Amino acid sequence: MSKLSDFISIKHGFAFKGEFITTEENANCLITPVNFSIGGGFKSDKFKYYTGEIPEKYILQPNDLIVTMTDLSKQADTLGYPALVPNISGKKMLHNQRIGLVEFLDNELDKEYLYFLMRTKEYRHQILSTATGATVHHTSPSKILDFEFEKPDLQTQKLIAQYLMILEEKIQLNTQTNQTLEAIAQAIFKSWFVDFDPVRAKAQAILDGKTSDEANLSAMAVFSGKAIEDLSQTEYQELWEIADAFPSEFGDEGLPIGWKFNQADNLFDVGIGKTPPRKESEWFSDNANDTEWISIKDMGNQGLFITESSEYLKVEAVDKFNIKRIPENTVILSFKLTVGRVSITTKETTTNEAIAHFKIPSSSNLSSEFLYCYLKNFDFNNLGSTSSIATAVNSKMIKEMEILEPSDLVINHFNEYIEGIFNKIKENIIQNNNLTKIRDELLPKLLNGELFNE
Repeated sequence: MSKLSDFISIKHGFAFKGEFITTEENANCLITPVNFSIGGGFKSDKFKYYTGEIPEKYILQPNDLIVTMTDLSKQADTLGYPALVPNISGKKMLHNQRIGLVEFLDNELDKEYLYFLMRTKEYRHQILSTATGATVHHTSPSKILDFEFEKPDLQTQKLIAQYLMILEEKIQLNTQTNQTLEAIAQAIFKSWFVDFDPVRAKAQAILDGKTSDEANLSAMAVFSGKAIEDLSQTEYQELWEIADAFPSEFGDEGLPIGWKFNQADNLFDVGIGKTPPRKESEWFSDNANDTEWISIKDMGNQGLFITESSEYLKVEAVDKFNIKRIPENTVILSFKLTVGRVSITTKETTTNEAIAHFKIPSSSNLSSEFLYCYLKNFDFNNLGSTSSIATAVNSKMIKEMEILEPSDLVINHFNEYIEGIFNKIKENIIQNNNLTKIRDELLPKLLNGELFNE
């Protein structure tokens, strides 16, 4: 057996000063445990940034191997897991304290092989069994370096890593594609329903003495970002219909004429999830054949579309405690402790009591896509009356939330415009789930040599 200490050392990060840490984006990305995925891998959607002076030796390089040595979650979800530092144009990745940088003592251990070795059950057991701390979980370089393993020759290591990296890179590509697609969807939503760009363009054209047809052309330029003469005939016709659906003036409340705000419970069937008594363990299950039961953690880990849960409820629990079953394609919102996470269900499911559900009536033209984008843009700080938004929001406030209700014609155009984007995101998520299962099944077989012996 070999020990990791024979091949690597682990360097602690720098204690960057809190006064210079910000959520406002700049070129200096401060890597924290939040940037590690459960099971290993890098998450580039939740950066913190730094505005102070930066020691040169604490700037990470692309493809550096790092590990997280602190975790705040109950199950130490990411403790000890590895990630490879991404190469993001125009960004510096900063080596923060409690993040370990793996440094190789020689060339006997392949970096990408080690990346996958640190994602095995055996390594995970070593980390959890030696972790310290009840609320905040800690590991250390010495505990990581104590891990023992069977080391294949370097050529075999590289071959194993090559197989697994093919799957990893496809998963990463799908994830990056989805981030881009969601950003496009959010930009369209913001332009139409937050900044009211098409309405402003038409209103300004009318103010300038132009005709209603010319006002439509102004709105079309907003949609396309092109000169009108550069549009194809098909583009012209589609954009004309969309532009014509938008009003060309604002009402007294600053909303486009004909649009209004309405309470959430006037527009949707708003429900709240439930949790059976935790002391009665017979109601809970880890069997995927039982009823899915979504938590805020699941929403954080999966994002836009929820395809699975980390816990399940027995059918008897759902019936006994009258826990609402949520249909497929329902928007759900976290409103306790962590406020403002938004997802869409992909199958019938249930949630805990910290999550609200917005079931859309069949008679409504509002869509899950519209509501998802609306809630992602919503300022939840406006709901709370205390200093702590995490404890200020309750189910009554959620039901009384003001939701923008545009005209049916504009909503219909938005739904048509955006549906394909959301479908592609869902398709990529499902593909990633399948690729992840394949990777996780291959991982132990490749690392223990089982596949090479067949």
